[in-house]
Amino acid sequence: MPNDRAGQRRIISDGLKAAAAMTEPGSIHDLPFRFVDDDWKAEPMSWLRILASSRMFRAVMASILACTRALNHDRARQASNRKTSRA
Repeated sequence: MPNDRAGQRRIISDGLKAAAAMTEPGSIHDLPFRFVDDDWKAEPMSWLRILASSRMFRAVMASILACTRALNHDRARQASNRKTSRA
């Protein structure tokens, strides 16, 4: 909800923890949060523009992207090491 900094931080924190714990590409982890305000349905793109312009949103997305790249790099290195050790 707007102006609920503690709730927003909890959602971001739980989302990042869930993303870090995922081990398979395409994994989905449902969090216990529900968005109860349906006003966004009237003009969903306006909410998307507001969200995308948020510094916090951009910072979180950058963190998720960095984590994803690091995980992919580690997995590629592990796969390469397994191939090397078999040869």
